[in-house]
Amino acid sequence: MIALTEVDKGYVVPPHAHENDQTTWVFSGKWRFSLEGQTVDVGPGEMIFIRGNVVHTAEAVETLVGLRYLHTAAGGLAHGGIPT
Repeated sequence: MIALTEVDKGYVVPPHAHENDQTTWVFSGKWRFSLEGQTVDVGPGEMIFIRGNVVHTAEAVETLVGLRYLHTAAGGLAHGGIPT
């Protein structure tokens, strides 16, 4: 699954996990991710990779636009699709 995300400052994604790996790329604004006891800010032009089944949460520190990509460990699209 690939999704363009437009999120207002202050939005919080509650703690969750999914079986697929996740890559998030921020175009503008800033996400603050918390996972495995660490906090990571991801800003414009930056990406974060999160392994499947890792509990994580995110907060929009600034209004942001980004891309979220859920994929298999082999690099194909989650839920079917054309492998990369």
